[in-house]
Amino acid sequence: MSLLVVNGKQQFVDVSGAPLVNGKVFFYQPATSILKNTYQDYGQTVLNTNPVILDARGQASIYGSGAYRQVLQGVSGNLIWDQYIPDLLKELSDASTLLTANSAVEVSSVAALRLLDSQKYAIANSAGYYAKGDQGAGRYYLDPVDTISADNGGTVIVGADGGRWKLCHNGTIDTAQFGCSASLSDNSAPFNAASAYVASVGGKLTIQVAELAFASPIFFKNGVIYEGRGVKIDGGGTKFNYTGTSDFALIQNPVNGSTSANVDISGIWFNSTTLSNDSALLFDTASSVVSVKRCRFNSNAIGMTLDQSELWDVRFCSFLCSSATACGVWIVNGNEKNPTSKPFFTNRLAFWGCDFNGLSGAVSIFDDGGTAHAFLQCNFNACGTHIRHTAVAGLLISGGEFEISSAQMFIASLVKRKGSASSASAMVELTSAYFYNNQNLPIYASAANAVLSLTIRNCSINTPAGNVPFTGLETAAELVCEGNRQVGQGGSGAAINNRISNATAIIGWTSLGTQPTIGNGLLVAKYDRVGKEITYRVTLQLGSTSTAGTGNYIFTLPFVHDSPANVLGEVGAAYLSIPGAGYYVCVARVIPGTNTVGIYATSGNPVGAGVPAAFVSGTVLEFQVKCGSLLAI
Repeated sequence: MSLLVVNGKQQFVDVSGAPLVNGKVFFYQPATSILKNTYQDYGQTVLNTNPVILDARGQASIYGSGAYRQVLQGVSGNLIWDQYIPDLLKELSDASTLLTANSAVEVSSVAALRLLDSQKYAIANSAGYYAKGDQGAGRYYLDPVDTISADNGGTVIVGADGGRWKLCHNGTIDTAQFGCSASLSDNSAPFNAASAYVASVGGKLTIQVAELAFASPIFFKNGVIYEGRGVKIDGGGTKFNYTGTSDFALIQNPVNGSTSANVDISGIWFNSTTLSNDSALLFDTASSVVSVKRCRFNSNAIGMTLDQSELWDVRFCSFLCSSATACGVWIVNGNEKNPTSKPFFTNRLAFWGCDFNGLSGAVSIFDDGGTAHAFLQCNFNACGTHIRHTAVAGLLISGGEFEISSAQMFIASLVKRKGSASSASAMVELTSAYFYNNQNLPIYASAANAVLSLTIRNCSINTPAGNVPFTGLETAAELVCEGNRQVGQGGSGAAINNRISNATAIIGWTSLGTQPTIGNGLLVAKYDRVGKEITYRVTLQLGSTSTAGTGNYIFTLPFVHDSPANVLGEVGAAYLSIPGAGYYVCVARVIPGTNTVGIYATSGNPVGAGVPAAFVSGTVLEFQVKCGSLLAI
């Protein structure tokens, strides 16, 4: 690289462009008439005269330093110009300083950032927090007017000379920029500092470090989006390992109220094997509008505790109960967790597409009560009990799968998780769910009247040999079971359906004498069922090969009638048409305590082969009766 060589002497010309022979050049202090020296050489050892007298070519060697006032005159003293000459060296130095200040200096860490000269630099790029490439990189600017902000370890870094370096961001901060690191044994302090800062300005807190250790609780703040790298099958993503015994990640708002927290948590694996029995990986108090997505909770105690929580949306999360006493989710209703909490503040909770697993004896969900709790398209596997509920007004379980459990899958109880007495659940619905290969009773009421209103609709229930699909539900105030399918060898397939419309019934037709035969005739029976009450509709039509037999006719129903003390409408209407004889209005009567029906003509005589007239081909007998039954539900 080379530079253009400048002239060794200065050349001056007159107004016509001719050399200014014997011209005069005066030099003064800027804006004054005080003479200032110039020199004939670069080393400033030989003074020039002042004025400098130009030679026969209008030239002179003139060196100087600093700024000048330069006055050029002709040989006769006529003024050619009077100009200010700036200090070029200073201008170049100032430009260099400005260029340096406006150019980012590169540093390897926040520690190196603290040592920068804030008089020299205004922008700095840190390649990491502790060292290059540790995911704590950031761009910082110097705030020259700020002299009081405290160092928060992340967005405000106070240098050794007092300069305030501030992190450039667009509302998204990473915990590594506050010092969270896989090399720390306890990241709670830097995490909480980052969480508090983002809460103060609003925005998103990301967690890009793959795995962080914690020995103390952390706090999720209102108005913050917490976003990890995700929970991945290959073990990647963001994992929080907690070694403490108390509740780990806390969202805390005033009890007995509802604070719109607006918290969003996603893509984090919460893990602990050291929690005490009532401590949770995520514990909320009185927060509403909270979203938890794609997170994993592996806990030896409780995965998630919700106390007076409202409007929670939990989606695609995994819960693992790693001890026999653990539970995936504890929904608190009262003062079992916070001593001053009132009951019935834990409302409008929805779990979508979540997965629950655990050891034998564990409970996937302890629901101690509240209003409008929904578990939609969730999967439950292993554990002792999948869902144990009490005092819930509006519990909906829709879709999903209940797999093997060591005890009952779905329990209605009058006792809370901590053992205190509770009340019955109301408006409980199980719909479109699959109960698979249970070791015990899938659906169970542990106490009389533990559920007031229960609907089991369009479910498939598989029970092992010798077991029935439910027990203890007979005392429900209102019980609707319809469209269900029971597979396997346990219990009765019809027993789980107590609300049936136009179902086919198998009806027997016999007599007290010679038995009739249907031949090419027709015997059709349909029934509707609501709870224990059943309505039968039966049609008998004799064909050309039918035989009427002898004696009074008896029709046998599929279900046994209530005892006499609980008879519900045992008498119904009957219609008889005998070709060549006429039409008859009759009465159908269910014999109390049996499953048999007799038909009686208007004369009071039992209808049979010759009463009220001989039965022939084309004879039609129709009757309808409504009665109670001895079905379990």
